[in-house]
Amino acid sequence: LTAGKAHPMMLASDDLLLVGDVDKVHAYKQSTDTMSRNVLNLPAGYEVVGFAEPEEGYDTVVFATTARGTNKRGRSQTFWWSIDRPASWYKSPPIPDDECSAPFAAYGTVGCFTRSRTNRNRSVLRLYEDSQWKPKFYWAGALPTIGGVEFQNNMVVWNSDGVIYRWGP
Repeated sequence: LTAGKAHPMMLASDDLLLVGDVDKVHAYKQSTDTMSRNVLNLPAGYEVVGFAEPEEGYDTVVFATTARGTNKRGRSQTFWWSIDRPASWYKSPPIPDDECSAPFAAYGTVGCFTRSRTNRNRSVLRLYEDSQWKPKFYWAGALPTIGGVEFQNNMVVWNSDGVIYRWGP
């Protein structure tokens, strides 16, 4: 694994532990104690931010950005992938903001938090609906970190700069 970089992880429904490593995804299978390297390769310049698995459990969505933890313009994108098609993704809709964080699955789809491209002081909760990343909630504050999102009573709950926010459809 690349030293000095974050390595987001997710236990997928097929019992593979997925590990992000800059622009690559590795998979660990506990039952055979096997680590498979580079099961998915993203375009150069992207860094894996996290994973989400829609409720049907067939696909894994890999969230990545070129602007992780920076104050520069970047690109954020999702890579929809199935382990039965290793090393390739079948769609990659861009997220219309510079940076993304804390991906999650809820309401039959996936979502994430983004830093607004037009107003750097504004953060956005987005859900993927009708083949688009639709904004659902705006606030002035930091993006939540991976693991900083919970679901309570059918609502997304997160912490931003010490303030607890809730949103639900």
